[in-house]
Amino acid sequence: MAGDKRRGIEVDGQRWMVTFSDLITLLLTFFVLNLAMSSMEGGALEETFGTRSNGAAGGGSALVNLTDEPGQAGFGGGQEAADVPVATGDGSGVLEAVADGVSDLGLDETIEVRESGRGLYLTLPGDLLFSVGSARLSGGGEKTLRALVPLLQRPGLEVSVEGHTDGTVSRSWSYRDNWDLSLARAVAVATVLEAGGINPARLSVAGYGSARPRVAGRPAEVGQYNRRVELLLHLDHPVHDIS
Repeated sequence: MAGDKRRGIEVDGQRWMVTFSDLITLLLTFFVLNLAMSSMEGGALEETFGTRSNGAAGGGSALVNLTDEPGQAGFGGGQEAADVPVATGDGSGVLEAVADGVSDLGLDETIEVRESGRGLYLTLPGDLLFSVGSARLSGGGEKTLRALVPLLQRPGLEVSVEGHTDGTVSRSWSYRDNWDLSLARAVAVATVLEAGGINPARLSVAGYGSARPRVAGRPAEVGQYNRRVELLLHLDHPVHDIS
């Protein structure tokens, strides 16, 4: 009897080996599978699990393309000119077309066109657009802006309207200071562009007051160069869902 009991106790004491063996087997299986999957190429994995990177199968999140696609404008966009070159690469074709269009309109002596790292600048003299201390557009200024509208309706083109004043302290009852005046002028220009058909989603405004003069000196001598409204033209970077 005593011998039978001892044998039963010894058998019970070895049962942990069964669990331990199962654990070792599972770990070995896991490492083998992990090694096999790491050596498989992306295409083999797609065939194995039936998934694709573009989200067409499996129902996961779709990838988003953050690069420009030739022939596609981003969101919005007003009317587009018929014979406008489509943005390719960095969109230099569109910006060059705008610069040529300013010359074709006979405005190259009135509007300064220059390139920068930010895009293409069209500089309109403040004296052409507004009288001193005012943000009410003149008839000639409004006519010039309307002539520019077809050039600014090109695919993917965004327009930032930036107002600048000279260093003369604004004493108008309508505007607190030059910051306020420059912003009001930018808004006035943007309003005309929107009324001409440019999508407001592609417009933005900024007022810099006299903080960014083009020419240093006394306002009485260089003010005509610093009073201006600049249109910064740049290509947007549309987000396309490729799912």
